[in-house]
Amino acid sequence: MLVISSSVTAAQTETPAPPPSVTLFPGTETPQVKQCPPGAAYIYKEYTIYVTETPGSPGQDIHIGKSPAGDPCGPDKGGQYFTVLASGLGGADYFSGISGDYLFIDQGTGPSYRTLSIFDMRDKTYPLRAVRYADAGIKNGIFTYYETMDEVEGALAKIPCPKAPEWKRQGLDVVYEEQMSFDLKTGRQNSLRHYRCSPAQ
Repeated sequence: MLVISSSVTAAQTETPAPPPSVTLFPGTETPQVKQCPPGAAYIYKEYTIYVTETPGSPGQDIHIGKSPAGDPCGPDKGGQYFTVLASGLGGADYFSGISGDYLFIDQGTGPSYRTLSIFDMRDKTYPLRAVRYADAGIKNGIFTYYETMDEVEGALAKIPCPKAPEWKRQGLDVVYEEQMSFDLKTGRQNSLRHYRCSPAQ
């Protein structure tokens, strides 16, 4: 993943809160970044995304506007932005990039059992919402990721996982995952019929 961490020069009389750090999924569009504490603006050709940390709780509020924005650091000015609140999907939402009209949101408070949502900025809908995932990225217009499979009697036993006993002895969980794709042109989700198991805390 591409990590964008914005830094700020502190004023002599007051130290503003630093802008949020953002981890972008591989293959998402590369933005121009403008520091505007306590937030940061990520400026793309079609959209401007203004991100602020949520006071007192994990996650970010994500403000979406059309480019060029009159003031990329002023989402409350002129009503030009649409806001996806950090609490809207259960909390701990983090901006993870855009591709075309789709905005990617990573959700979670720890390294394991994170979830993924895709927000359609044109229609203001979620074609993919709160799916547990790992290893996401975009290549050739296709967004791929591994989705955690639900426990279905007998189904997971068919997926080879020789290290499962060792992971369990170490006190780790064993999760089974299916590789999925989301076509950024058609909006269709499909299984790539590739399966694996992984340890989780």
